[in-house]
Amino acid sequence: MRNVLQIVLAEDDTERQEELRSYLETYGGYSVAATKYIRTVQQLIEETNAAWLVLDLELEDGNATEIVGPLREKFGSTLFILILTGYWERFPEQQLIRGGADIVLRKPYSPEALVQQLGKIRRSWAGGNPRSGYKLENITICDGVLNLSEGIFKKGGRQVRFTNQQRILVEILAQALSDGPNTRIGRGEIISNLYGRTDDMLEMKRHGDRLRAMIVRIRKLTGCDEFVMNERESNNSSWYSFGGNPTIMTQE
Repeated sequence: MRNVLQIVLAEDDTERQEELRSYLETYGGYSVAATKYIRTVQQLIEETNAAWLVLDLELEDGNATEIVGPLREKFGSTLFILILTGYWERFPEQQLIRGGADIVLRKPYSPEALVQQLGKIRRSWAGGNPRSGYKLENITICDGVLNLSEGIFKKGGRQVRFTNQQRILVEILAQALSDGPNTRIGRGEIISNLYGRTDDMLEMKRHGDRLRAMIVRIRKLTGCDEFVMNERESNNSSWYSFGGNPTIMTQE
């Protein structure tokens, strides 16, 4: 399993490189190995076991588009390749995606937005992102064990089956723990993962009601209150978290 807290950053602008590195390490909690050269990118990925490559296309020794395909072929789905570029006409997004990139972001792109983007991607892996390279397997909570692949929670001599959406919700909250204990996730973000993005306020309210009812149901199924809700009238200020100290098991 590759290290999801390790990033290889390839950026030729020294000042920009240091800005991104500092923010990723200070506010994202990542370890960053940086380079200005195409020729050292693969070496750094291998040495650090990084799960992320943040790649500027124009590096000191040439155009980095040439290494995206070979890196995808070598590391497969275990490496997430995020490209930062201002050259959209020269390097169309879909061409880069077809060549092996996962996401293409247009510069200028703030360090704050990059940290938020990486956090969202990590949490989306719980919903089955094909680039994850690993998946959550079992979660032990309140003296019971939830098998995520089967969606079955066992506690004592009884077992109950989770619906697919209940399972995904638990995965999202559990995956967020990699960002730190009691990590809070906004209601809007969870709704987007479960039901899809919407700007319709009435539909958002309906989804919020479903989500609230789902957490109450999960509490009854598991017999514990590890699932924390902080509901507010404003969708932007409502959040959810996975409290307590659950044990997270992963598999390759």
